[in-house]
Amino acid sequence: MTIEQMQFASVVVMVLLTLKLLMLRIKGNNRVLLRAKSLMIGGTTLIGLQFLLQLLLGWRLMGVTQGVMLNMALFIPASWLLSLTILMLQRQGRLNQWDKWIGGLTWGLTLGVMAIAVWKGGEPLPCDTPELRMAEKIGGGFYVAMQSYYLIRHFTNLGNMQVEMDNYYDQDMSRYLHWMRLSIVILMILAIIVPFVIYASNTLLLTTSLLAYLGIPYFVDSFCYYVKSTMPAKVLAAEKNAEEDTKTATNFSPEKMQRVDKAVEQWMAHKGHLKSGILMPIAAAEMGIPKYLLSAWLSQQGKKFNPWLADLRVEEAKHQLKEHPEWSNDAIAQYCGFSDRTTLQRTFKEKTGLTPTQFIQENQ
Repeated sequence: MTIEQMQFASVVVMVLLTLKLLMLRIKGNNRVLLRAKSLMIGGTTLIGLQFLLQLLLGWRLMGVTQGVMLNMALFIPASWLLSLTILMLQRQGRLNQWDKWIGGLTWGLTLGVMAIAVWKGGEPLPCDTPELRMAEKIGGGFYVAMQSYYLIRHFTNLGNMQVEMDNYYDQDMSRYLHWMRLSIVILMILAIIVPFVIYASNTLLLTTSLLAYLGIPYFVDSFCYYVKSTMPAKVLAAEKNAEEDTKTATNFSPEKMQRVDKAVEQWMAHKGHLKSGILMPIAAAEMGIPKYLLSAWLSQQGKKFNPWLADLRVEEAKHQLKEHPEWSNDAIAQYCGFSDRTTLQRTFKEKTGLTPTQFIQENQ
């Protein structure tokens, strides 16, 4: 495949992805999701425009410097918008000023440095001068700094989201955020390789570009699936629960913690921990204690709601496997509160190092 063919194929792919996003319907006109969708449309449009201009103007064929100038002029704002898309979902639209504008600042500085270089070089566009080559390297440094900031924000927010869901849901919800984690990794890879690859020869540029831009369709498809699912509502519910706990966080007396100890023991005696799909506020209500007390008790124990329940359910599964080795994994999962057989097998293996079948064989 030649550079021109790759550019044409990339234009087609970006047009199709942009059309897919335009046709994506957001349930309930959720403002956060609508804004995230608009940001992603802007990102895919700019990437497509960059490939289209490279194809029509032929600057990449004129020389590396000319092609890099166009890359930076459009890829930096595209990367900014895609990074903001993830932040918009993670922060429910609550972005600080640095989140909003560090990308714009990076873009403006890069364009400014390149404009000064063109002026000082005294050559008309498209040109290839030492000043412009130096300006492009400086712009590459600006881009790496911008993307580093966003990557730190992305991973920090993703970790907070995971903690919030672990303290709200009884099942591990991390698998529903794998797409976001992988999308962040894709942006991280782009941040590492783009400043270097854009100066590479056509063969290396072609190979790396094909590998890099395979991630963009995955990013868009996963985003579409995510916004059409119930996950945004689930993430919001977990976040609100965490905010309520933060507002009521304080130091509690040993007497109150002993009260929680007794409430938890009674709840477990009535098999409350084996109810699949139970939420932390509902568990607290069944125990007859305020939610913030249960949250404080778990925090004192160094535990989160979901991992704590997983430990209890695995212990119950071990007991039932000894008592009823003839039971199927489906039956054990249903009895012990796991959502399905696969969840039982995965969690049991993580906690014990054995599958349920291996556990039965070792205890016969």
